[in-house]
Amino acid sequence: MNTGEGKLEIHLSEIAFTGIVLAALEAFKKESYGLLLGQKTTRGLVVQYAVPYQTAKRHTSWVRRNERAHARMEGFLKNLHHLNLIGDFHSHTVRGASKALCRLSPLDKRDLRENDVCIISALNLRKRYQRWQSNC
Repeated sequence: MNTGEGKLEIHLSEIAFTGIVLAALEAFKKESYGLLLGQKTTRGLVVQYAVPYQTAKRHTSWVRRNERAHARMEGFLKNLHHLNLIGDFHSHTVRGASKALCRLSPLDKRDLRENDVCIISALNLRKRYQRWQSNC
């Protein structure tokens, strides 16, 4: 996302990161989907929460949110003054020999609303196990 004055900084909380990863792992082999909640700052955005959709229709190459459920959630979120809906997240998953990529597909680009943030996670199979490592 570009603000015209340079790149927009987006900070992802540990809670939001964990939510995105767990949603992708839970739906693995199908795509996950959820909302990004947070706040705008003078320098960018802080993503505080990633809320997965339980009612999303999932497939190996696409995911579609439940519009009625989304409208209910948006109605509730409008009443929260400390959190804003700032975008969404979804996963791309391995399909056969095709590796999942962390980039917007043509369909993702079409559905992305202006000024929204979209975070994509990519899950692929590994031939060997590797322990999780953090750089924190």
